[in-house]
Amino acid sequence: MEYRILMLKYESGETVPIPAKPDALSSENIIIVIDEFSKVIWLWLGAQSRKIFKMGAIRKARSFLGIGAQYKDMTIGFGCQTLKIIDETNLDDPVQKADYDELKKFLSRVKLIDGVLATVPAEAVAPPIEKPAPKKAEATPPVEKPKPIEHIKPEEVVSPEQVSKEAITPPPPEISKPEVKREPIPPAEISIPPTPLKLPPEIKAGILIYAILEKFPELYIAKHGNQVVVEGEIGTLTSFKLIPDGLELSEDYDFAGKQNEVLDKYNELVNKLKK
Repeated sequence: MEYRILMLKYESGETVPIPAKPDALSSENIIIVIDEFSKVIWLWLGAQSRKIFKMGAIRKARSFLGIGAQYKDMTIGFGCQTLKIIDETNLDDPVQKADYDELKKFLSRVKLIDGVLATVPAEAVAPPIEKPAPKKAEATPPVEKPKPIEHIKPEEVVSPEQVSKEAITPPPPEISKPEVKREPIPPAEISIPPTPLKLPPEIKAGILIYAILEKFPELYIAKHGNQVVVEGEIGTLTSFKLIPDGLELSEDYDFAGKQNEVLDKYNELVNKLKK
């Protein structure tokens, strides 16, 4: 069976196939290795890569688990179910250091088959370990049976199965904790004061994103149709839709607790357009 290895370089949300070589594990790079031999998705996070890109790379690597990645007309890594993350800034951790050494040694043994995609040579695959044949038992001279001795009946021992169920004190019943119901966060509304300028939703989205940047300097922004998702170092900050009259914020997120501050900044920027 042929085991294929695909190396992807992660850059600004996109992945680009590159030759599977160990020198790609540099401080500047974020690398995803899809390894059919070990059934592992490896993720290398170089020390000089930005934290916001590391977060995006983790999400991207997880998206390959169980389904693999497309390369030309092939699906590579369909059976890979494990993600191993190696952060260069944490190589003092024994587990990550061992994973790094294992990955680098493994990549030094793979063989490129089309300049990018690699495979594991036959000699790199460990052969099955043969168990030694059991030794034949040597014949031993017959041993005279000892004379029977009087059987002494031992004291009767009560087995655990013979202990009466009634004698076991049952554990105290578990006291269920009362369920605490949280009030849902009401949908947020962006308050735009009356202005002679009629701002299209795309301009409002740009102003809102800048207002978010004032509080969260590093952002990852994704747009899917008219839906925009904004994420920071601590996770998703907000999600909003572009609608004809403006923006519609999701009630599931509140800018990590800074919703009022962000919206105040948004309104401040909108007011400046009137001057």
